[in-house]
Amino acid sequence: MGNGLLPLYSYKEHDISDKYLSVTNIGLWYNKFFNQWEKSGEEWKVKENGKLAWLKSVQGVEIGSEEQLQENIERYIKLIRTLDGELLYFKNTSSFVVGIGNAHPIENGFTWHYNLGLPYLPSSSIKGMVRAWAKNWDTSNDNKELIYGLLGAEKSQDPKTGDIIFFDALPVKPVKLEADIMTVHYNDYYSQGSAPGDWENPIPIPFLTVSPHQQFILGIVPRNKKNKDSLSVITKWLSDAFNVLGIGAKTAVGYGLFEKISPDSLPHEVGSYIEKLNQEIYRKDMTPLQIEMEEDGYSDSNHQIFMGTLNNKWLNRMETNEEEAQEIAQLLADWYLKRLPEQWEKPINPKNKDKVRRIKKALLN
Repeated sequence: MGNGLLPLYSYKEHDISDKYLSVTNIGLWYNKFFNQWEKSGEEWKVKENGKLAWLKSVQGVEIGSEEQLQENIERYIKLIRTLDGELLYFKNTSSFVVGIGNAHPIENGFTWHYNLGLPYLPSSSIKGMVRAWAKNWDTSNDNKELIYGLLGAEKSQDPKTGDIIFFDALPVKPVKLEADIMTVHYNDYYSQGSAPGDWENPIPIPFLTVSPHQQFILGIVPRNKKNKDSLSVITKWLSDAFNVLGIGAKTAVGYGLFEKISPDSLPHEVGSYIEKLNQEIYRKDMTPLQIEMEEDGYSDSNHQIFMGTLNNKWLNRMETNEEEAQEIAQLLADWYLKRLPEQWEKPINPKNKDKVRRIKKALLN
């Protein structure tokens, strides 16, 4: 930086405090407020160890607002469900970095989500990884037409866009970052083309990575409903590619590997919302009686919960309301067959025997 110009944000007061890490757009701050400058003669240059110090200012603490993330993830889940898509969940088993080639004063950039200010995996990168796996690595498939149909053409002049739409993979909870270092041993060889030699001084170059074991949500959607069955193929390719190829920079040395995880391992708030949404979708085709029974515990794995209302409510209603009798009887019969099949076929307990008798009688009327 020449001409004696003062670089922006070169002062201590632009350091970020830990208390702001959960409410500040860290991506914006990281890219725009670099303050590790010092004056050398008439020019400004980055301080010695200033690059590493900048990275360490966000290392080891969780960044991102849980409230904002929750709101964003709920919209994301609802969108994918509405479009008849598939939701997948992954965690990185090794550190990863995306966007290392982006311009930045520390020489190694990083990709941040514009609104959340958090690391994420762009959909274009995910689709490129899947294409590479399907074309070059998946030995179980050599159907080029299938790859072309699902993922579209690589050349821009070809109108085929692919039958599957990929969405960005977003973190489901605040993310931990860490500083890493790669060491260039032959700088003159890389920068000037001279012969490499052991007399050159190694140059450590710091860069920012996402710590292992961070959880992400990823949506894939069929462009048309007729392509919905193809989602299982993409899901398989995704899992294999994440596990073997990885995504982002430095995958050749083990960065960017992910594994698929169960929704049960997600944060409680996210898991609860998924369950709630599943119930809403599940119930949209139900009759009012089915919905009412669900509220009484009809599908609960603990059959005693529904048994109480069956005794005190549903049997009496079945026998006193002619319009609802057949539907109630069929629903109660289905419940017994699923939860207590042995009691339906050959009830031993006198109380159960009487309930089954009354239901079967209603079914015959």
